[in-house]
Amino acid sequence: MRVVREYAGLIGVAAFVVGLAALAVGVVALLGTATATAPALPAAVDQAPAAAAPTTGQPAEFTQAYVQRAIDMYVSEGREKTFEHYFSDESAVERWYLFIIDTSVDELALHPNQALLGAKSAQRRDPRGYAYGAEMLKTTEEGQWVSYFYRTYDGDTPVEEGDKHTWLKLHDGLIFGSGWYENVVPLPTKDGDPAGYTQWFVQDAVDVYDVEGLDALLRKYNDPESVDGQWYVYVIDSDGTFLAHPTTKQLVGRNVRGRAGFDLVGNRFGPEFLEVTEAGRWLKSYYFTNPASGNCEARHSWAVRRGNIIIGSGWHEPPEHHSLLPSKCEQAHFTVATVNRAVERYRAEGYDATIAYHSSPQSVDGRWYTFILDAEKGVVLAHPAAESVGQDLTYREAYDDTGYFYAADLMRATPEGVFVRNYIASPSVDEENPLHSAVEEVKNYYAALEDGLIFASGWYAPPPTKEQPAEYARLLVGRALTMHEDHGMEATLERYNSPESLDGPWYVFILEDRGGDLYAAANPLHPERVGTTRERIDSSGFDLGKAFAAVTEEGGGEWVSYLFTHPETGQEARKHAWVVRRGNLVFGAGWYEGIGE
Repeated sequence: MRVVREYAGLIGVAAFVVGLAALAVGVVALLGTATATAPALPAAVDQAPAAAAPTTGQPAEFTQAYVQRAIDMYVSEGREKTFEHYFSDESAVERWYLFIIDTSVDELALHPNQALLGAKSAQRRDPRGYAYGAEMLKTTEEGQWVSYFYRTYDGDTPVEEGDKHTWLKLHDGLIFGSGWYENVVPLPTKDGDPAGYTQWFVQDAVDVYDVEGLDALLRKYNDPESVDGQWYVYVIDSDGTFLAHPTTKQLVGRNVRGRAGFDLVGNRFGPEFLEVTEAGRWLKSYYFTNPASGNCEARHSWAVRRGNIIIGSGWHEPPEHHSLLPSKCEQAHFTVATVNRAVERYRAEGYDATIAYHSSPQSVDGRWYTFILDAEKGVVLAHPAAESVGQDLTYREAYDDTGYFYAADLMRATPEGVFVRNYIASPSVDEENPLHSAVEEVKNYYAALEDGLIFASGWYAPPPTKEQPAEYARLLVGRALTMHEDHGMEATLERYNSPESLDGPWYVFILEDRGGDLYAAANPLHPERVGTTRERIDSSGFDLGKAFAAVTEEGGGEWVSYLFTHPETGQEARKHAWVVRRGNLVFGAGWYEGIGE
């Protein structure tokens, strides 16, 4: 809380003046009534020195005297001349200036910054939330001190802050005021010290929380008006859920443990937020959109914990460019350059040194790393995750979580290089891998052939949505396969026979292969079919049942296209189903051509 302090620096001066007056009365009584020819008072008395006026080196006393002079001028010369004088630059003394509040309407009637005229004192708060304006309105003829935190600006840029002590006196319905400053500190500048400015920006938000509470903090920093160029404040609770984010409103309510904790280039930065302490810390740099430029840039974030919330901000700088390496914001180009550098290392240092380097953690750059395959055998020769070395990618390790056999595309690498896209991950919630994440996402690979070796790297993207129907259908199948692997057939069938698993035209169906006859094991759209078999031939004569049964586990997933009734329109449309086999179970999900979702 702010302290309202009374200063009495002029009391001693007043007592001295009263004493002189008493002395003069005594002299007159002693000498009798003065006449025109009466001798003058002794020089020592007649020219007694007046009390020395306080100087700016005595800031409290000088402030009181400055305000009193304004009131005296108002009394002797009137309102018009007083206002004219104190609106002029000549009325200011160093940093002292006069302001006047008209209490009849609660408006600022005089101030050297005329843009402030008309401001309501009752609404004025300092940057830390103290309602000093309401305190000023309590001023009486005796005067009072009101102290508060202040900040000065150059345009929209804050340049200094500190404590201001203001002396106020009421006269003729007007409050006359002026003040002096202490504990003044220059603020770091955005251009000269962006890191320092970031820490100050966060502290300003912490002050709002400390003084006004969580609701006020969230109101202020969910408002886009709180954004200052590239600086904005985000607020996260101790569980990792965003409570405030003024530039990306869709993040509010999402958790940094999930997709919201990944940056634009796939680096997982979210969990580090939860390690922030009361002392604050700098987080590892990550790539995010600079709201001032709209570009993907490296972001350096400072965060501070206050009880159960974390308050942070950050500053951006364009990513460093290497002569051979594009920015990580250019993910495909960066991946190609990463592979090319590995090939160049092989050419310069040889097989053993290259294998050793790319089998070490030192070769990992964020979420980028290069792994090396034997082009003939498909065996992993180098990988920074030791458990991956020696894996045969012509077998089970070469399938993604949706059943896609991506190794077949990797093995087609040429010296010119190939892209292998849409490796979809649908991992278990408890899955841990230092080089991958425990959230759904897509990885895209680039692979190049050199001297019988395949060099490959990749980048990550958010999981597909319904606007990407083919990839989304694969993701649905991947989720079902992951559940089957983690929790078994009974739990999986219970889930995908429930109405909750049905999302409009999107659903997973599961068939059980009993010696070539396919029985419906899960179908939330047609529960009456579960446990039965039937002929599956569409209106064009295509035997989709036979196509489903022909899918093999070793071959990975396959697309099967056929005519089917859209569950919402009732119209027949071409459906494309992604189908994957696990033992005697066949999993599938599909999308309809030409009818949106």
